[in-house]
Amino acid sequence: MKYKLVAFDFDGTLLNDKKEISKRNLECLKKLKSIGITIVGVTARNLRSIKNVCDINLFDYLVLNNGCSIFDITNNQNKSINKLTKDIYSSIYKDVRDIAREIDFCALNNYYIINSNGYKSNSRIEISNINEVAEDVCRMNIFIDDEDNLINIKETLSKKYSNINVFLMDDKQIKDKWLVINPKNIDKSKTLEILGNVLNISMNEMMFFGDGLNDIELLKSVGLGVAMENASEDVKKAAIDVTLSNEEDGVADYLERLFTK
Repeated sequence: MKYKLVAFDFDGTLLNDKKEISKRNLECLKKLKSIGITIVGVTARNLRSIKNVCDINLFDYLVLNNGCSIFDITNNQNKSINKLTKDIYSSIYKDVRDIAREIDFCALNNYYIINSNGYKSNSRIEISNINEVAEDVCRMNIFIDDEDNLINIKETLSKKYSNINVFLMDDKQIKDKWLVINPKNIDKSKTLEILGNVLNISMNEMMFFGDGLNDIELLKSVGLGVAMENASEDVKKAAIDVTLSNEEDGVADYLERLFTK
């Protein structure tokens, strides 16, 4: 099988623990692009967040906010796939505001944060009222300290709202878990398939590298799904193969061997 498109998650996959693309991974992406492979970043991050960690011109396309939009880098255009309506995210906010330590409203360029605990970055805007959100909201992050309560809230929201997806995210580096809310029927896998249809590239002609719980469906859907060594066992079970960790240039190590056979 000749793979025409290679896609990557960012955190815990393409990025090392310092949130950087290593020189080896960088050169590998450039090499793939030079031989005509379509390069796609597939991430929960938004556009500005990606710009904070790398040159987006390394990629042809970015699938952002867990699949809510596709950014065409060559033409500098964003195509929205779906978003959360204000009625929905306002109602969810009312449900969780008294128990959440932080709530994020994620748009194309900014994260609007309530209860940010003073954390600052150029893509995070502290707000005190959701009416201050100035962009379409693609997803929400809800951080709750009590993990048991986090699971209960996940089940409650899933039952109450039929037009959203609620799933658990984790970051092993900081040992934190939180809830992510996306519009119904939106995820990384479905949106990459939409992009593939536009490019006339089937899912079987794609590779994907990932490490997170939100990567499982995509790892199962592509022709070759590769999990990182630092991924959880559930993620590894969903993949066809496993490579070295994100701290060991696992992406480049695998691709160098695959494309130099």
